[in-house]
Amino acid sequence: MSLKDGNQVLVISHIDEGDFTLHDALPQPIFVAVHPESGEIYVSQDRSSSILRIDREAGTATQFSVPPERGATPVGLVPGPGGLWFVLLGSPRSGAGTFGRIGAGGGITWFALTPHEGEKIGLLHLAFDPASSGQRGAWLISSSIGSPDVLNALVRVTFDEGYTTLESESVCILPTPACMAHRVLPLRTSVVVTEMMTSTVAQLSY
Repeated sequence: MSLKDGNQVLVISHIDEGDFTLHDALPQPIFVAVHPESGEIYVSQDRSSSILRIDREAGTATQFSVPPERGATPVGLVPGPGGLWFVLLGSPRSGAGTFGRIGAGGGITWFALTPHEGEKIGLLHLAFDPASSGQRGAWLISSSIGSPDVLNALVRVTFDEGYTTLESESVCILPTPACMAHRVLPLRTSVVVTEMMTSTVAQLSY
């Protein structure tokens, strides 16, 4: 779990509460997720634009920074096809329109939305189509939580079979301006997006 104000990450056994380790992090650890293939723990540190990688077996922790040319502010770590996925929120002035997949060895495959859309897209979270749907798609939310100039929108992307290339993308602006979109949940025939600023939920049917 992330200790946001103390800039540390606590790794604790669910069987023995006395078996735990504290790892120092950079400001500010937010999202924590276990890699579905390697079992390593990854932590996004939004104020440092860096991701912490924890090897539980070796007891080691290493940092790797987001390349400035890709964007800034990693958030939204979620397990998905072929690895652990995250998005970039961007800067206080603009979005990044960029997201990535961390492979089992720690390498990153980067994806970017088209430039005319990406400049106004600050991605906060993402979720994948259920495996039973037969679709190779993901839903990403853009949020004004990081910048008032960024759109609050739902972004739909689809991938090739290996999840290495974007095949399509579309953007749907949410109906509530400046709502600070926060989380996304795909359902069987619709997608739900929470709007933090207004305490409301938007639902898109498809």
